[in-house]
Amino acid sequence: MNTSLTSLSYLIICMLSRKPQSGYALCQSIKNMPIGAVSASPGSIYPALSKLRKAKLILCKKVGGSIKPRNEYRLSAQGKRVLSGWVRQPLTGLDFIKSPELMFIRLSFLESHDSLLARQLAELSDDLNTRTSELEKYQTRAKEEMHLGGQLAITLAINITRVLQEWSEKSSKRLQK
Repeated sequence: MNTSLTSLSYLIICMLSRKPQSGYALCQSIKNMPIGAVSASPGSIYPALSKLRKAKLILCKKVGGSIKPRNEYRLSAQGKRVLSGWVRQPLTGLDFIKSPELMFIRLSFLESHDSLLARQLAELSDDLNTRTSELEKYQTRAKEEMHLGGQLAITLAINITRVLQEWSEKSSKRLQK
């Protein structure tokens, strides 16, 4: 993942990979998405578009004639490479915990990469299964030394990891059908 890109930047790149859009259209589309951590306000969208243009990840052209021209944005070749690289990165349980909105964005825009996603989800399931086992061993080993808050925290981590593991396993199998 390009660490300089925000969740909003990745969302814009994903949306523009489907079709060119104006800033206003992007604002309206994002406003209707259930991603609470991503702002659809013009005060967020237009600065993000500007940064993406400066990074040469998107291109902009005026459309609509001389009466009311608007900027239309589309993904550049460099933007397509960044998106492709991001999509191909392995999914990790930590990604889901640290940035669930980014994983929501990534999964929402992977419809043309079903075989890749199925493989990534199977690998994620294996990774999470190992992580759950490690957490359970730690919980057993440290239970007597941990205060109640620590015990609750490790139980939460185990439960979250199990749910993600079950989801990724089922989703991988569903995609393989």
